[in-house]
Amino acid sequence: MKSRRPETLALLVALFGSLIVLAAFVVNLVLSRERELDSAGLRLQQTANLVADHTSRALDAVDIVLRDMAAELTGSQRDWHSWDAGRGWEFISRHHSKSLPQLGALWILDQQGELRHASSVFPVPQINEKDQPFFQALADGAPVVTYGPFVGRNSDRYSFGIARRLVDPLGQFAGIALAQLEPGYFTDFCWANRSVDDFEAILVNSRHQILASCRPVDPTQQASFLGSDAVATLAGGALRGNWPELGLTNVTGYQIAAVALPNYPELQVIASLPETTVLAPWSRRALELGIFAGLATAVLLSGGWLVRRQVAEQSQLTAALDENRRELEERIREATAELAFKKEEAERASTAKSRFLAAASHDLWQPLHALSLFAADLQRQVKSGNTGGLERVSEQIAASTSVLGELLDSLLDVSRLDVAGIRTESAPFAVQSVFQRLADSYRRPAQAKKLTLRFRPTDRHVFSDITLVERLLANLISNAIRYTPEGGRVLVAARRRGDQLRIEVRDSGIGIAPEHQAAIFAEFYQVGNTAREQSKGLGLGLSIVDRLAHALNTPISLCSQPGAGTTFSVTLPLCPPPTPMETQSLRPGQRPELLAVGSDEALSAALRLASGWGWDTRWTDIESCLSGVPSTAVIIADFPGATTLAGVLPGLHPLIAITDGHQAAPVGSYVLAAPIRPAKLRALLEQLQKTASRSTA
Repeated sequence: MKSRRPETLALLVALFGSLIVLAAFVVNLVLSRERELDSAGLRLQQTANLVADHTSRALDAVDIVLRDMAAELTGSQRDWHSWDAGRGWEFISRHHSKSLPQLGALWILDQQGELRHASSVFPVPQINEKDQPFFQALADGAPVVTYGPFVGRNSDRYSFGIARRLVDPLGQFAGIALAQLEPGYFTDFCWANRSVDDFEAILVNSRHQILASCRPVDPTQQASFLGSDAVATLAGGALRGNWPELGLTNVTGYQIAAVALPNYPELQVIASLPETTVLAPWSRRALELGIFAGLATAVLLSGGWLVRRQVAEQSQLTAALDENRRELEERIREATAELAFKKEEAERASTAKSRFLAAASHDLWQPLHALSLFAADLQRQVKSGNTGGLERVSEQIAASTSVLGELLDSLLDVSRLDVAGIRTESAPFAVQSVFQRLADSYRRPAQAKKLTLRFRPTDRHVFSDITLVERLLANLISNAIRYTPEGGRVLVAARRRGDQLRIEVRDSGIGIAPEHQAAIFAEFYQVGNTAREQSKGLGLGLSIVDRLAHALNTPISLCSQPGAGTTFSVTLPLCPPPTPMETQSLRPGQRPELLAVGSDEALSAALRLASGWGWDTRWTDIESCLSGVPSTAVIIADFPGATTLAGVLPGLHPLIAITDGHQAAPVGSYVLAAPIRPAKLRALLEQLQKTASRSTA
């Protein structure tokens, strides 16, 4: 028995420790809950005070306008009863122009309650307000009253207002000057200053009717809310039988703050906030602490019980505790490493930003500086009369302009991908259709560099965003052509891997050393181009590829050896070919057909660009256009063709005219100056695409 006393003591210590942990957990939960409620209540009270103070100042500003009107109508303008409609309109409009946005309309009523003048309607209709409570109150001697809510006879919208008594020179009741207020003004202010979306606030009168609300309400649907009983509306009806006193109150799961308006004690601002919203962070912490406390208690009880039962198990328990300790230490080390990694990542991001700006500034300055030099050279030749080198200078200026445009287009693409983000529209599509468009787009660049560009045919279909996939592959192919020496090969092929399709872009180019492979997806990073030569590219293609891959939720694989070429690959989910019905309804109106009329080089370049962006393109002629084209088709033509088509097909189809920059555009056409800027062409096509989609919806 004596040998078991330490084990019994260990169990008692474990039980005592468990009670302490549980007690500390409960006390902490209770105290933290009260702190959360007190803090939220203070913020709610402050917000309600802010709304009440703003509302009071807004009413005071309108009352000042009414006082000015009453002073004039009692003094220098006491003959207002005899005014005609025009003079009354002039007088009330002059005062209404001094008002604030919360002022909807100004009215003047005579002592019989008849509407004599108004800023909201002309001519003034026959309206009598003698039976209204506010009229009786002012006739009985009250200097100013608030009134409402009421439904405007002309607007059919709920409103409320302020009315002020008018007197004659003898001090007798002579009429009323009143102002209608816009509930939307108070709604906008309150909604802009809310702390959370669950926050509610209303402006009520002494009868608990809602005059204005913090909820943005459609004016045509206000009847169900404005003017209703606040007791049944606010806080899900929690105020039934519990109308709050001024100050902060807790009512059946809600915090309620009631504030009377300064100078308008009959009006109150009632703000509410659900306790579930207030205590949401506390509930998450409570769950986490509860799990921790439960685990700690279980460990203590289990350990004590095992120690008490058998001394031999003490070592096992010790080992288990050591393991837990090591696990916690490992977690601490992992957390420390993660924090260090995030710090390094932030530093790398800052460094990358600085490098990006420096590289962009350098690459932009190069063509701009070259343009200035060529322009100066051109000016000297013109002044000297020596025009023999003009052709050379013009070619140099065109080359610098092209480089500058390409750089700006790439920077815009990077900016759009980073700032605006990318929304994918996935659907089944045939991979071969993408291969065919890319082959048509890059056949000439490959031939110009004497490269063999081959696309291996495939009958596979994948489920993804066809536009983003095509842009990604286009950048990889362009990069492969640029870095493959003359006489080399570029192969694009698709291989099945289970339920995935792996699309590869292989080249026999210079390859990428292992130390550079992790950095090539950064902006302006180029291997072997420290001088930033424009002829070797801009260093933005792979960064755009990386962003597109993230949007498609697919990794980019890289396999490369210096001197042995490079293979980039992307994996997409396979899917069965769509049925004819699915093909027809795949993306209705999203890709209208692009028809080209003409034969110049700028038109050919435009068609190649559009095909690369996923448009269905084909050449046609004017006679075919006259015989009939699809209703959603977009026509792009050179200047002579566009002029003819504008005359025979006015307004029937969107028409894009390509000019030399000096020709007048045909009426009703969209103009693009040659040489065509890809960014401008793409923006125009996307605009026409959206227009066609809406028209066919």
